[in-house]
Amino acid sequence: MLALEAGCNRDGTSEPRASVTLRFAAQVDRQPLHLGAQRYTAPTGSGEFTVEDFKMYISNVILRNLETGNAHVEKDSYHLVRFGGESNNFDIVLEGVDASDYDAIDFAIGIDPVRNMSIENLRDLNPNNQMAWNWDVGYKFVLLEGTFYPQNGLTPIPLVYHVGYSENYKELSFGLDEGERNPSAQTNTTLTFEIELMEMFRNPQDIDFNVLPSIKFDQGESKMFADNYADMIRLQNELGVMRDR
Repeated sequence: MLALEAGCNRDGTSEPRASVTLRFAAQVDRQPLHLGAQRYTAPTGSGEFTVEDFKMYISNVILRNLETGNAHVEKDSYHLVRFGGESNNFDIVLEGVDASDYDAIDFAIGIDPVRNMSIENLRDLNPNNQMAWNWDVGYKFVLLEGTFYPQNGLTPIPLVYHVGYSENYKELSFGLDEGERNPSAQTNTTLTFEIELMEMFRNPQDIDFNVLPSIKFDQGESKMFADNYADMIRLQNELGVMRDR
């Protein structure tokens, strides 16, 4: 349970002053993601690969109390999670969270179909962020680019995975327990989510870089990729225990 209390204005009136940070930590096979030079073993175990770029949309964040029905719904909730430099973390800060007890958090990978078909710029929905399709209205939900180095010194193969059809939108929900309790609105609560990039290439469907080094415009391949990334995020509580959805 995440417990948030209201703070007060200087005139004594009460207002929600809690903030909650959603921290996304990217990793590859439980190793921190390092863009560029770091090589990782390929999902099939044959060859190595690097990740040059990785971005994804997180949207429609809602904190819920499942017992009372109370909820804090973030307005215009569209965030481009991206990584660069030496950091494998990216933070989303929810400001002015309603004072209440919450035992679940919902969000989605991607952009909901209504907003994905809109040209209105909200938060990180902006064609200039290099996540908009240049051939259709809408956004890439997940982008991963890199290089595959096959065994035996064969020619490296570019990896390009751009997925973002409306049907690739994946809604997620995570339970919050005592590990996420924050009794004071003056202290920022941080919920850490691990993103395991390898899950994009396995479970339920294995993706072999030799066979499918690129996914961009094929709806069937995009569905397979999205079904894989639907379980690539896990919530870590303060004790370091990982919990799946």
